[in-house]
Amino acid sequence: MIHHPVKVEGGKMSLPFREVFDAGVKDLPDGDYTLVLEPVKATRTLQQLKGLRGKWMAVILKELGYGAHDSDYIYQQIKIACGYYEKKVNPVTGEVEKIPMRTGGFTKEKFREFMEAFRRYVEDSDTGFGILLPDFDPAKAVI
Repeated sequence: MIHHPVKVEGGKMSLPFREVFDAGVKDLPDGDYTLVLEPVKATRTLQQLKGLRGKWMAVILKELGYGAHDSDYIYQQIKIACGYYEKKVNPVTGEVEKIPMRTGGFTKEKFREFMEAFRRYVEDSDTGFGILLPDFDPAKAVI
């Protein structure tokens, strides 16, 4: 499968970096193919991810007394606590498990909503950790 950006303007399509597209096509076996055009989804930004996984997680780990090696485990547990999980049945035990959602496909808006829920949980002293997280503007952040 080949994924390549295209531009549509005035009802006409153009292929930027045509040589890259052609290089990918030349390795395909002969046959019939379908070209599918989908709108580009504005996925979460690197600044959003750095703010959450870098800046906020550093504060959380420091306040809880954990090291960087615990970051992913703590992050996944917070995702579950915020309701960002899927239920799956363990085929061996029959137990229903909560599997943290992957956020890689989240839009900017969906990731912003996730960040708000994440922050509410972490800052809540009754249900979360009672840790205040620093503000940052993802559009301007240099993290």
